[in-house]
Amino acid sequence: MAIRFLIENKPSSIDGTGSFALEKISARKKIGNLQGEIISLRQARKKAKNAKRVSSLYADRKLVV
Repeated sequence: MAIRFLIENKPSSIDGTGSFALEKISARKKIGNLQGEIISLRQARKKAKNAKRVSSLYADRKLVV
């Protein structure tokens, strides 16, 4: 699914880089899909040990995207 809204990636005042809407987007509107490698929590912890920056989304208590 392609993103159908104008967005801009720029530095975030919260942390790192963020994506910001350049137009109004209605509440509950799907704006895209998350993609990534699905790995176990154990694998994620192992990868994170030596990483400078880690981004993750927990699907449940055992899987990490």
